[in-house]
Amino acid sequence: MDVVRTRDGVRPRDTLFRTVEEVHIFHDSWRIRAKVVYKARIRRIRVGIPYLRIILVDEEGTKIEAVAYDDQADRFNTALRTGSAYVFSNVGFMDTEATFEVEFNLRADLYCSIGRRTVLDAAANIIIPDLPPRF
Repeated sequence: MDVVRTRDGVRPRDTLFRTVEEVHIFHDSWRIRAKVVYKARIRRIRVGIPYLRIILVDEEGTKIEAVAYDDQADRFNTALRTGSAYVFSNVGFMDTEATFEVEFNLRADLYCSIGRRTVLDAAANIIIPDLPPRF
């Protein structure tokens, strides 16, 4: 039997659920259910790579800044609609301090990285609070 050591002892490993201690935050295996509240126009960093910046709000009202680079910028610019809710599967989180030339609005420590492995599904059955359009 596969087990996991926790602060409270040892428990059987649940293959469908991993704790934060077990999964490094920078892995691109996270799933977010969120509403797109802002989608910027596609811009280019100095070396010419396009990027799309998006602000999401989850069910708890937490704002999450997300960025898609290169050909993914076009893909998600076409697929995402402001005001619609989605399930983003296979996203990662990156350090905003290590990202050059992208101006973040929320001034958070991390941003959501949307990449080639990210899968997008409509999420009509979740309730996400409405926020004013300005941040």
